[in-house]
Amino acid sequence: MITHSAAAIYRELGGHGPRLIHIAPANGFPPEAYVPLAAGLAPLGRIIGYRPRPLRVDGDAEPGGTWRDLAAELITDLQAVASQPVIGI
Repeated sequence: MITHSAAAIYRELGGHGPRLIHIAPANGFPPEAYVPLAAGLAPLGRIIGYRPRPLRVDGDAEPGGTWRDLAAELITDLQAVASQPVIGI
């Protein structure tokens, strides 16, 4: 279950079960762009979409940082909601 504080970062996209499938955004698309993909994956597990900091309402949209910085944030954010391995797409 995603807590209220994580709701700004993640969006539940369907599915259920112990397997967590994480859809990372490509080229800045928000999680909502992946609803059709998530529908196809839903029988395989619980699907969450990630909203990186530049796409968050309260996020920092200014350029800066590196891809490594964004990857480190993603890892930290995933660790906050997942205690088991995650399938990443």
